[in-house]
Amino acid sequence: MHLLNVFSTEGEVQQKAVEEAREVFKTLEQALEGKRFFGGDCINYLDLAIGWFAFWLPIIEETVSVSMVDDANAPLLKAWFGRFLEVNVIKSILPPRDKTSEMSKIRRNQLLSNMP
Repeated sequence: MHLLNVFSTEGEVQQKAVEEAREVFKTLEQALEGKRFFGGDCINYLDLAIGWFAFWLPIIEETVSVSMVDDANAPLLKAWFGRFLEVNVIKSILPPRDKTSEMSKIRRNQLLSNMP
């Protein structure tokens, strides 16, 4: 729910969601200590299960102008994003980032325009 609130709200509600998301990402950060991927040197089930973060989170951050995973908050997770997205099989199935980013901005505007 944290990422949905980051994406679909503004102001204090959004800032609280950002802080809560950062706390959740700390758990993932700890799980990466000393490893290239969550499974070690190779991608495993957990990498695949949360791999969407590596693609979508930077788009969400860009769309809403916040930072949740960066060198200060989660350097291991940020580095994992880069490694994960460079794996050929992953890279080959990702949608175009520019179109996805544009769609994200449109969807956010729709959500914000429907807020009470």
